[in-house]
Amino acid sequence: MSVSEKIFPNCKALAGYIKRFQPAIFPLLAADVIFLSLQPFPYMFFSRKLLNLFALKSPFPEVAFYAALLVSLTLLLSWGEEFFHTKFSRRLEKLDYEMFKSMSQKTAYLDYSMLNSDDTREKMQNASKAINGKNVSTLILSVRDLASGILSLVLVTGVLLTMDWILIIIIIALVCLQSVLHVKLQKLRYDLDLSLWRIDRKMDWFLKFCITGEYAREIRLNQAQPFLIKKHERYSGQYYEEYGRIEELASKDRKAHAVLSAVHDLSLYLLTGWRILTKNLTVGDFSMAASGAATFRSALLGAIGSISEIRNRCRYFMHYHLYMEMPGVFYRPNEPTLPLPSSLHECVFTFEKVSFSYPGSSRKVLDEVSFEIRFRDVVAIVGENGAGKTTIVSLLCRLYDPTGGRILLNGTDIRRFDYNAYAGLFSVVSQDYKMFTLTVRENIMLGATGTETHLQNAVQKVGLTGLAEKWPHGLDTMLIKEFDPDGVDVSGGESQKIALARGICRNTPFLILDEPTSALDPLGERQVYDTIMELSDKRTVVFISHRLSSTQFADKILVLENGRLAESGTHTELMAHNGRYRELFEAQAEYYRDNKSCPETDLN
Repeated sequence: MSVSEKIFPNCKALAGYIKRFQPAIFPLLAADVIFLSLQPFPYMFFSRKLLNLFALKSPFPEVAFYAALLVSLTLLLSWGEEFFHTKFSRRLEKLDYEMFKSMSQKTAYLDYSMLNSDDTREKMQNASKAINGKNVSTLILSVRDLASGILSLVLVTGVLLTMDWILIIIIIALVCLQSVLHVKLQKLRYDLDLSLWRIDRKMDWFLKFCITGEYAREIRLNQAQPFLIKKHERYSGQYYEEYGRIEELASKDRKAHAVLSAVHDLSLYLLTGWRILTKNLTVGDFSMAASGAATFRSALLGAIGSISEIRNRCRYFMHYHLYMEMPGVFYRPNEPTLPLPSSLHECVFTFEKVSFSYPGSSRKVLDEVSFEIRFRDVVAIVGENGAGKTTIVSLLCRLYDPTGGRILLNGTDIRRFDYNAYAGLFSVVSQDYKMFTLTVRENIMLGATGTETHLQNAVQKVGLTGLAEKWPHGLDTMLIKEFDPDGVDVSGGESQKIALARGICRNTPFLILDEPTSALDPLGERQVYDTIMELSDKRTVVFISHRLSSTQFADKILVLENGRLAESGTHTELMAHNGRYRELFEAQAEYYRDNKSCPETDLN
């Protein structure tokens, strides 16, 4: 559903979130409105009675009765409003939390291709700012104030009409003038807030480089501190300049409010005083008129101001709702999905003239690439940087869909299968794998449903057993020391072994490895490829490698060049073909032959 800045569609959308997350807000809101609206009236009516009794020197018991009644009603309404408002406020806090949690879940399941879009990232940050800035709570409170203001106006207007209708006209004129000024200032503030959000995003980005450990080494080796600090200072200067303009707007709003309040008070005293002198109004009548005028003005100002505030907060809430309503393709397909083949032992993946360009780019990363992968094949994908190797893996796992051609599983387009079920076919160890601030065990078992036997088997196959025995708590040791002094900071090779164990532990039919040995020493590399050969009896293995010595045992080698499939075949076939593969292989072999006799001291 498309939502603009208009009040009704936004409030309707918000009501849907309230019904979904905190439906108890509705009755609590109604009770809070009633008790809040009635609070001024005991004083308005009984203060008039008491002042007239004082003026007539009435008996003390009669005065005491009305005084006690006034205090009792005021206290009852105050306690009632406090009781319901407290419960109401707690529900608002929970609603903020539930909406933020829902946004996190939305992000976790958002299509990967959308997450890499600048437009999506900006919408995500704006939605986060809308929630973290308490805009939803303020919007609901503004609805409460509007309802309370309208109810108070209905009740107090009848009182004032019996006193002086001219006063009502003056109050309405002053309130309308103040509201017009307030609305204009709110619109300016919203525009400034959007500008601040964009600057704040850039500030956070550069600050992250300075305070995040993963960038610390690169920053120091390149002496990049002055450059990054200067960048941050530039954006922070813009931020506080814009923030200063917001404070100026707030100051103007307060000044206008003070002037119009003074005009209101002067009008009240002059008009009511004149009525007392010419129409013999009592002191009690003056008190009720003054109290009624104040209540009318407050209620009208609150109602009009609430409408303005509701519209203003809808501008912010709109960003949250637009993000939550962003349509996905993978998790919410337009067509009914199909179940996976009942048996995967005879399955065949077919790339049929597959082309692909990344969103926002016209350059073809892949250009009509066609090949097959059969179950239990060991497939190596090779080629120079930018040839499209990782893109093939991304398309096979449906992080993206082809922009041309099709990928078929047993003759069926993979887009027809249920996305979650299809994604569950693959274990992927990507080149830019990540370690999480969890225990080693949790990092390995991430997303896996295997048993302890599967875990220990994976640990043993990648050569982590001896290392785990040295850690303070074995596999239950926390990675990095940020949250646990007993945690460990692992090397690149050790973290790659953990990532490999994660891929093996998922125990899926297809294992995909992107540069699986880039951080390993020769012995570790040999162990990994022995493991690959062992796993190929039960799984299909696809791996990307720049080290062509590892491709010799593959059942099929795909050679990519400039987004096209240059060659495919076994190592023996491709070497006999005297094509691109042989050229790359012999270039690497020649390099190692040339450097074989170099002493280690020459490399230091």
